[in-house]
Amino acid sequence: MNRKELLQLLETMEQETPVSNKHDRVLLIDGLNLFFRNFTTIKYVNEAGAHVGGLGGFIRSLNFLIKQIQPCQLRFRYIQLKN
Repeated sequence: MNRKELLQLLETMEQETPVSNKHDRVLLIDGLNLFFRNFTTIKYVNEAGAHVGGLGGFIRSLNFLIKQIQPCQLRFRYIQLKN
């Protein structure tokens, strides 16, 4: 997945739907979990050889959830585990 495709995904995510109340539908995302799920399953590598599957998959998964649920708000949480 190249930069142009990622930017196109972000643009499609920015489409807004009219709502009557901003709290009608809130989507809560565990960002770290969503990132790691995609990092371990999607094997995208950029031109420099860096693994970018986590980021590309994160954006694709987020786009899918937004289209499916059509939330009024998104809330992200990144929880770091301590040893």
